Amino acid sequence: MELYLDTADIDEIKSAFNIGIVKGVTTNPTILLKTRKSRENSIRDILKYSKGMVYVQTVSEKYEDIMSEVQSLLEFDNKRIGIKIPVTPDGIKAIKELSDKSIKTIATAVFTTSQAVVSALAGADYIAPYINRMEQNEIDAINIIKEIRNIYEMNNIETKILAASFRNMEQIMRVIKAGAQAVTISYELFCEMFNNYLTEKSINKFKEDWDELNDKLKNSF
Repeated sequence: MELYLDTADIDEIKSAFNIGIVKGVTTNPTILLKTRKSRENSIRDILKYSKGMVYVQTVSEKYEDIMSEVQSLLEFDNKRIGIKIPVTPDGIKAIKELSDKSIKTIATAVFTTSQAVVSALAGADYIAPYINRMEQNEIDAINIIKEIRNIYEMNNIETKILAASFRNMEQIMRVIKAGAQAVTISYELFCEMFNNYLTEKSINKFKEDWDELNDKLKNSF
C-alpha cells in the first residue's frame, strides 16, 4: 500500500512528510494554479521539502512536445522527478519511450479499463484512475478498479493502480478494498485519515485516568 500527497502547498508537504508514511508527491496544472507560483519554483520547493518521487504532469499534447517538456522537467532531478502523462495516443507513445529509458511514469486521467490496458502495454509504472470524476459521470469506479486489477494479475503486469481524485474518505477506502495498490490524496483527506471522535475520547480518558493515578500515588505517601 502506497500513499502519495496530491498537493504543491509547501506547508502541507512539510507537515505530512514529518509523519513519515508518505511515499511521494503528485501534482498537476490545477494543483499548481493554487500556489500562484511558477511550475519551476514549485518543483524546486517540493523537491526540497519532500522525500521520494515527485510526479509532474506534462501539458503538451503532441509526442515531440511532450518529450521536449519531459527533458526540461528531468533537469530538476533525473532520479526523483517522475512524469505524469494523460492517456492519449501521443501520451502513450511518450510513456513507452520513457519506460524504455527507465524513467518513472504515471498514465493519468484514466477512466476506462481499456485505457489501463494500453497504459500497461506502454510500461507505465502507475495508472491514475480519477475516482470522483468517474462517479460524477455515472461510471462504476469500483468495478473498473476491480477489472483492471484482475487483468493486471492475470497477465503478471507490474503497473500499479494509483487512484486519484477523491471527495471523501469513503471513496478512498472503497478503492483500496477494490484492489488499488496506491492512492494520492489531498492534505485535508490525509489529515482526516487520523481523525475519529472515539480515538480522541479514548485519549482524553487515558489522560484523566493517568492524572487520577498520579494523584492517588501522591496522596498515599
